[in-house]
Amino acid sequence: MHYVKNKLRILIKNNLVLRCLIRLFKNRKDISFLEKVLSTEYPPEILIFGNDKLKMEEEKCYLLFDLRGDDVGTRGFCALLRYALACCSVAEKIDAVPFINIEDSLYNVPGGFLGCENMYSYYFETPKEGKINIINNRNCIMFRMRNIDLVYNSFSDEKTGTIVNGYKVTEPYLREMGRIMYKYVHLKNELKEEFEIQIQTLLKKRKTLGIHIRGTDFTAGLEKHPIAVTADSYYEYIDAALQQGFEMIFVATDDESILRELINKYPQKVIFYQDTYRSKNGIALHMQKIERVDNEYYLGKELLRDVYTLAACDGLVAGLSQVSFCTRIVKYAQNAEFSYLIEIDHGINKKRDNEKLEDYKKKLSKEGIKLNFD
Repeated sequence: MHYVKNKLRILIKNNLVLRCLIRLFKNRKDISFLEKVLSTEYPPEILIFGNDKLKMEEEKCYLLFDLRGDDVGTRGFCALLRYALACCSVAEKIDAVPFINIEDSLYNVPGGFLGCENMYSYYFETPKEGKINIINNRNCIMFRMRNIDLVYNSFSDEKTGTIVNGYKVTEPYLREMGRIMYKYVHLKNELKEEFEIQIQTLLKKRKTLGIHIRGTDFTAGLEKHPIAVTADSYYEYIDAALQQGFEMIFVATDDESILRELINKYPQKVIFYQDTYRSKNGIALHMQKIERVDNEYYLGKELLRDVYTLAACDGLVAGLSQVSFCTRIVKYAQNAEFSYLIEIDHGINKKRDNEKLEDYKKKLSKEGIKLNFD
């Protein structure tokens, strides 16, 4: 009998349909629960199953996104920011207060930064209540990773067949996330003031074209990643912008060689942050050992500064990347739009480009870095 029970538990655990049906059965007498399920449109924008129950009569409830471990992996800063925005979107729908906690990311300083383990709170305002207090709150529910796809799917475009995901977005998605960002995601005051001064000092109210080009590991030709766009693919769009009255070109890139190429091509026009760390060997910065105190924090800060500076520009030319998507979201959050916007889309790698991957592996090997791409 014990063996049968264990087999049954495993079956239920691995079968989402059975788990949903059991949850419905257990709550068959809960009218508010049944009404919530029945009122959900298909495909659902959000449907949370779990042991969490909302008591909406309470003064305040929290939606906690505790992002860590495998759910974080090696995801970049802007990918994590989009996850946070998805959580905030759901929190609004259920009238909850979002609380974002991110640990184990590439931007988490080992041992914490200024006594804090939550990477999100390095840069953005968070509720004063700590995570432990939030978890102990009887009116707290957990935001699950699976709900991110439900949020993305609600903005997919059936006419064009565009499914919103990591590297595909729709205009309604970007505009809505801009609204959500304006409402829920706010830079810490000291960081906001610092960025504003640096942006004003750099741009000097000149009509500026923002350029974002991903280099380093983007050139490795990995499957399900955008096909890398080289700097020369930007030239025709930059030239057109300059003919339309743009005075300067702000370059945001993780690759020193790309920056130098643009400086050589457009002398006296290119501006950039000189204190930003960039890769000089073509290897992603997060794979390198950089001798800088709290380096993880500063890598995130410099990337975030690039995003806000790009958003402050009058025009934008960029490829498919999380940075370019978040730049457009920030622009909408500021209730503004680019007067000149070009997205260079060379498609997604459906399979690995082995030739490019081998070139990237040689760079890693030269620096003594071992990484498994299998």
